[in-house]
Amino acid sequence: MYFISSFRLAIPLLGMVILFSAANVYGAHGPKKKDPETDMIIAKNWELVKGVCTKCHSSKLVIQNRGTKDVWLERIRWMQKTQGLWDLGALETPILDYLSQNYPPPGKEMEAHPVDEDSGLIMEEGWQIVKGVCTKCHSSRLIIQNRGTRDVWVERIRWMQKTQGLWDLGALETPILDYLESNYAPPARRPGVGGINPLAPR
Repeated sequence: MYFISSFRLAIPLLGMVILFSAANVYGAHGPKKKDPETDMIIAKNWELVKGVCTKCHSSKLVIQNRGTKDVWLERIRWMQKTQGLWDLGALETPILDYLSQNYPPPGKEMEAHPVDEDSGLIMEEGWQIVKGVCTKCHSSRLIIQNRGTRDVWVERIRWMQKTQGLWDLGALETPILDYLESNYAPPARRPGVGGINPLAPR
């Protein structure tokens, strides 16, 4: 009798543990939240990066660029050398940690963001709209393998509307462009190549 009573008590407890674990897993791997003001990913040290970086330039220059920790360090050194950025001191390490973890180089998004197993699309805000609209006519690989600025994505949409029978997207166009611009921006060129500003919008 003692064994049966213990077993009956253990079953609901086990169920609660499973549900709690599932909730934790979903919370850890769900789409990352973004700051509505800057659109920056809300993660450890994001407020520090916002406070330092947006003193001199738009947050878009952070969001539209990606790179390893070394590449982000080169960009900081370039700004210190040519744009009057001050010595960051002890702030440099947490800033680099945030940038390299949340804005890694192209091809590393799967490590930094959850990815839809079916389409391969990054599961950030708007991804289900993009999947629903875009994959009606073509593979999601055409999105993943191509990158561009917002203007470039607009041009591609207009080309599809003109030549491929894509309908007027109406109110869906803005969230689709927001998603594509944020998650499939052009690769950042390395600093110092041909005197190009490494943080200039592409």
